[in-house]
Amino acid sequence: MKFTESQLEQVFISLLEAQGYPYVPGEEVIRSKEEVLIRD
Repeated sequence: MKFTESQLEQVFISLLEAQGYPYVPGEEVIRSKEEVLIRD
């Protein structure tokens, strides 16, 4: 059985969601080019 990149991404998304992190597809993230996604 092959494990594809798409399947790997879905596994990580599911694991992160189980930990309480929301999933937002990249094309739905609204920000300026200067804005960072993660702040300390």
